[in-house]
Formats: sequence, structure tokens, C-alpha cells
Amino acid sequence: MGLQHVEPKREFGVGFISDVPWGTHICAFYQERQDYLDTVLPYLKTGLERNEFCIWIIPMWLTIDDAVKCLQDSVPLFEQYRQQIKIFTINEWYLQYDTFKPGVLVEAWTKLYHENMKNGWDGARACGSPYWRGHRSWDLVAAYEEIVEQKVGPLKLLVLCLYDIADLDIHQILDLTGSHELAFFKCRNSWKYSAKAAEVNRLNTAARMAAGIMHEI
Repeated sequence: MGLQHVEPKREFGVGFISDVPWGTHICAFYQERQDYLDTVLPYLKTGLERNEFCIWIIPMWLTIDDAVKCLQDSVPLFEQYRQQIKIFTINEWYLQYDTFKPGVLVEAWTKLYHENMKNGWDGARACGSPYWRGHRSWDLVAAYEEIVEQKVGPLKLLVLCLYDIADLDIHQILDLTGSHELAFFKCRNSWKYSAKAAEVNRLNTAARMAAGIMHEI
């Protein structure tokens, strides 16, 4: 990001990740539904307990009632935080304009952030899954993630994007590791991660070389 982060750092709440500055944009790949929940619930719990406004766009396999039940089971005294979190389905958020519109969606994120920061929260955190089985355009998702990466920097906001690894190919994974400051893979009790810069550039170069070799063959 071109803009500097706003201090101070915040506890992220996920596994191996230490405190991060505001404006951090992280990608999580998961293999099973429990991996998803084991990632997102501690992340949201941490935000709620630290006076942050939280936004959760749930995957298609989860209902809002089930999401609330998960939070009730994971967050002590959850009902006292109930007005501190908004939960949306994919249709309610990513498809609220009928089709997936990257720029308009990021504007909607920004509007929701500013509206709720008037309520005295220390900051905000969001999590969502902007790609799902049956999504028609990867290019739109990649563009969306690039815009989020550009816009989140100056805000008191943390963003966690979650992707089912089974829905992605290697080129899509490389796109995502390049548009997030950190990408990690959650598989049961295992955490694997790759920081952005050098490693992602190396992987992209290797992918281009491999594609060139296959084309010549």
C-alpha cells in the first residue's frame, strides 16, 4: 500500500499472527468448514472484546442463525456484543447490486465503516468470502481484492478474506497472495503462511516460466 498504517497495532486473534497495524489485509485459505470456523471465530471474538465494530459476510453453507449460534458458543456473554456486529449473506452483500461490482462494493464497505465509526468504536474488522463455487468471473474478484488492498490502508480497519482452497487453481492462489499482505493456509491443526513481497514475486516468476515452457511444448 502506498499509504502508511495508522498506529497502534491490534491483536489479530488468529493462530500464529501477532499484533498487526490498522489497514492490514490478510488472506486465509481453508480446506474444511471447521478450518474456516477455527479461523474466523477467534478473529471476530478478538474484535468484539476490543471494542471494534465487526462485519461478517458468511459463506453459502452457513446461515445467519447458525453464524449467531457459533458466536454464542465462542464468545462469552455474546448478547452484550450483539449490536456490535453485522452479519450478511453473500446475496445480501456481494450480490446486493445483482452482479458482483468490485468498485461499488468497496465503496459500500467504506460507507458502512464510516457510518459505524461514529458510534465510538476503537476501529473495525471485517471478514468475508468474495469467491464461491459458481462465481462467474475471477477477474472481477481479483480486481476487487486489488481495490481493497489500495483502500484499506488509511482506515482503522482489519480485513480477513477467506477462500475454500478446493474452489481455486494455482493461478488464482498466486493472484490472492499477491493482493494481500499475508496469506496463510489452515488445515486442521496446521498453519502455513507466505508473506507478500519476495516470495510471491518468486512464485509468480516461476509460474510464468512454467507456462512459457508448456506453451513451447
